[in-house]
Amino acid sequence: IKFFQDGNSEQNSPESHKIEIKNVRIFSKNRVEKNSFDIKEKMIISFNYVFIKPIPNPFFSVIINDNFGTEIFSSDTKSINLNKFENKGEISIEIDFLPLKNGVYFVSILVFNHDTNFLRGFYKNKAFFNITSKTDNSSGILSINSKWTFKKI
Repeated sequence: IKFFQDGNSEQNSPESHKIEIKNVRIFSKNRVEKNSFDIKEKMIISFNYVFIKPIPNPFFSVIINDNFGTEIFSSDTKSINLNKFENKGEISIEIDFLPLKNGVYFVSILVFNHDTNFLRGFYKNKAFFNITSKTDNSSGILSINSKWTFKKI
């Protein structure tokens, strides 16, 4: 999903008044709220939504950005029919692990109309988390397991 935004407000979309996103929280696999993770740890991102005015065929997207604004990960509910839900609820996404380098990362929530892909709500940097690893000494954006081998020839 690609879109263009300008401005610095928390709710950048002119349609954001139709939905509220609250209580964006990050949990460990045991549902303990935290914001510091090892690179191999499972995390759960959870948030509450309230539709002030109905949005036809909505779907939600969770985006994780680094501190430079680079999109590192995104996933959405486009394949799930959210019309079966009430006007308010809680949505969670479980992420097995994020092979990220040490640093701070931010979570944004977007709401779209399924039929038109029209952006209905943009909630930028609603939560953050840290990735920490004492054993990773590689460079780049991702922390990918690797192994060096040497042999005489």
